[in-house]
Amino acid sequence: MVKVKNNKIKTYILSAITLIWLAFSMILLYIKSRTGYRILIDFFGLQLRQGDVLFILLLMIVAWLIFFLKLFWKKYSSNIARVILVTGWILLIAGFLFGSLIFLGGHLVSTYYTFISPDKKHTLVVDEASLLLLSNVSLFERINPLFIEDLGAETSLDDGFSPISAGKYWIKWDGNRVSLAMLDELGTGTWDVVKVSLGDSDRDVQHDNLDSEGKPIVYEENYSPTLPAKDTIHKPLTKQEILDSLSLENAIIIPNSNYGLIEVDRAMARSLWYFVRIEENRMIYISDAPDTSPKVEGEIDSEGKIHLRFTDINNNQTNYESLNQGKTWKNALHKK
Repeated sequence: MVKVKNNKIKTYILSAITLIWLAFSMILLYIKSRTGYRILIDFFGLQLRQGDVLFILLLMIVAWLIFFLKLFWKKYSSNIARVILVTGWILLIAGFLFGSLIFLGGHLVSTYYTFISPDKKHTLVVDEASLLLLSNVSLFERINPLFIEDLGAETSLDDGFSPISAGKYWIKWDGNRVSLAMLDELGTGTWDVVKVSLGDSDRDVQHDNLDSEGKPIVYEENYSPTLPAKDTIHKPLTKQEILDSLSLENAIIIPNSNYGLIEVDRAMARSLWYFVRIEENRMIYISDAPDTSPKVEGEIDSEGKIHLRFTDINNNQTNYESLNQGKTWKNALHKK
């Protein structure tokens, strides 16, 4: 009796979850059809595409079909019924394998990358798709945690080369306007540059092509990249100019000191931090922080040493200390 009751409870729970997810999926698809947005759910760093949402729904449907096939198998024992049920099992397995193939294919061909503006007001999402000798990079703006909007800005590269995943790119923000350059390494050997404005009805999409003989600089590692010799985009800002454009309210102040840290850029699980001195409500650049983990806290001990503790997305902690007011850093064990 208790077992039967527990089975009914499980059935009710699965029914509720299935109906909720079905309604959620239908609402997303309806909004997409009305707005033209693309479904890309950002759930605490985990990105779910439209295919992922539908694949989860497929798993629920498969679970229900398995439930009913097992139920009917126990209930009906005639040869005709068994043939029909076996056919149902075959169709179920074939349908599931086909759906899984589509699901995995989407992830193998296309990858999404997220870049947040220094002022945290705009989020650029880059869809990098590569298949055989075809490669395409499309730019989107995140509208909300559920949807991204196509900016109408894209570029194609030769021989299926994927510049973002290969680290052969740089990105530069100027307010709400972003410039993304990708090295066509296997094709022309030049930089394909796409410039677009976020948050505006007029995207003002522009394309440039720049010669380059230098090694590409990844934005997270160097905010002011070394641009190609023939660059005509704009003059890179100095690190102090970058700080002057940011608000002191966003800085993490080290207790009982006039030192702090401020995040100047973030890409996925990596952050670029500046260690600063605060004078008259102005941040003065001292050095790049020694770590790119997204969480950081600091303290100054009784000897005047500055200690920083960084925590990555897996809650692994790394400690650093400075003996010269934050100009240089070295690994250290954190002292409580």
